[in-house]
Amino acid sequence: MTSTDGDATVSAAQAAGILGVRVPTVYAYVSRGVLARVLHVDEAGHRSSRFDRAEVLRLAEVRRRPGAGMRVLIESDITQLDPSGRLGFRGLDLGEVLGLGSYEQTAAHLWQAEIPGPWEMAPDVVAALQLARPWLARVDDAGQRLRAAITAAAGASEAATGEGEVIAAAQQAVLAGIAGIASDVETSAVTDVDVVTRLLRALGAEISEPTHRLLTTTLSVLVDHELSASTVAARVAASLHADPWSCLLTGLHAMSGERQAGSVRRAADLLEQWCAGGGLATQAPESFGHIVYERSDPRFEAVLDVLAEVDAELHAAVVDLTVAVAREHSAFANIDLGLAAVARHLGVPSSTASALFLLARIPGLAAHVIEERPHDLRFRPRSL
Repeated sequence: MTSTDGDATVSAAQAAGILGVRVPTVYAYVSRGVLARVLHVDEAGHRSSRFDRAEVLRLAEVRRRPGAGMRVLIESDITQLDPSGRLGFRGLDLGEVLGLGSYEQTAAHLWQAEIPGPWEMAPDVVAALQLARPWLARVDDAGQRLRAAITAAAGASEAATGEGEVIAAAQQAVLAGIAGIASDVETSAVTDVDVVTRLLRALGAEISEPTHRLLTTTLSVLVDHELSASTVAARVAASLHADPWSCLLTGLHAMSGERQAGSVRRAADLLEQWCAGGGLATQAPESFGHIVYERSDPRFEAVLDVLAEVDAELHAAVVDLTVAVAREHSAFANIDLGLAAVARHLGVPSSTASALFLLARIPGLAAHVIEERPHDLRFRPRSL
C-alpha cells in the first residue's frame, strides 16, 4: 500500500516510542501480521514506512492492559461454571455428580464411558513400580513421588493414542499415583477395592464410611475445572498427538507449580497456623478468593458440608477462619482451604494435600485429551 498522506500515520521510530519497543521489533510486528505498514512517498519522492496511528495506539493499549497476553477460547463440553457459583460436569450440577456415589463414576461420567468393575493395576505397571520402589521411597515430597511413579508406569505401557487407551492410561495413572503417594510406595496389585479405599490405605488413614465419603467428595469436586493453564498444556500435547501418558504428565507437571499445587500446600500451612492460634496476615490469604467465582467456591462448600459430619471440631475451626477473613478482607474461601482441611483430618502433611489435588485431576485431564485429539495442531501462537 502506498500513501502520500502522513497526517494519520507515524514513523517507525514514533511507533516504537509509543509501543515502548525497539524499531526492529516494530518491523517484526509487521512480518507477523500484528501491525500493518503503509509505504509513504514524500514530495521529493523519498519512500518510507509509516504506520496507522490509531492501530499503533490500540496495540499499545493491549500491551499496557493488566494481564495482557494470549487469550485462548476453546469450546468444551466437559465442565460448566460461572461466577455466580454454579459448577457442573457434562450437564449435571455438582450435587448430581456427587450423587453418582463414587470417584470412579464421576470419572466415567466425564469420559462418557461405561467402566465395569473396580480399577486394577496392570501387571506391567506393578512390575515397573516395584523396580522403581527403592528410589521412589527416597523422595520426601508426595507430589514428586506421584509424578515419578506415573512416569515409571508410563515407561511400562504402550503408547497407543485411541480414546480407550487414554481412559486406560488415566486409570493406571491414578493407581500408580496412589502408589507414589504412599509413604511405603505400595505396589501390590490389590483387587476388588475402590480408588478411595485404596488411597486411604496408602495414606495410613482410618477407613470408615464418613472419611470415605469425605475423600470421595473431595476427589470428585476436584476432578476438573474447565480450562486452567495446566489443562490447556495437556490439550496442547494432545493436539500434537502425543501419547496419552505424555499428555497426562504434561498437565500434571504444569499443575505442580506454585500457582496450583503450591497454593494447596500454603493453604494447609495457613490452616495449621490458624488451628495453633495464629492470627491473620494483613492481606487476604490466597486460599480465599477465586479468579472465576465472585463469592463462594461451590467445591469448598461441598467439602465443608461433609466435614461438618466427619470432624465437628475441625469444621468449627475452618468456619471461624472463613468468618475472620470475610470480616477482615471481604474474601470467600476456595477449594484450596477445603483440601487443606481434608488433609488435616487425615493427618497428612501439606505436600500430600497438593498430591491429592494432582491425583484428583487425572480423569479431567484425560477427558480434555480425548476432546482435543480431533483438533489437529490448532495451537500455534505468534509472538509479539
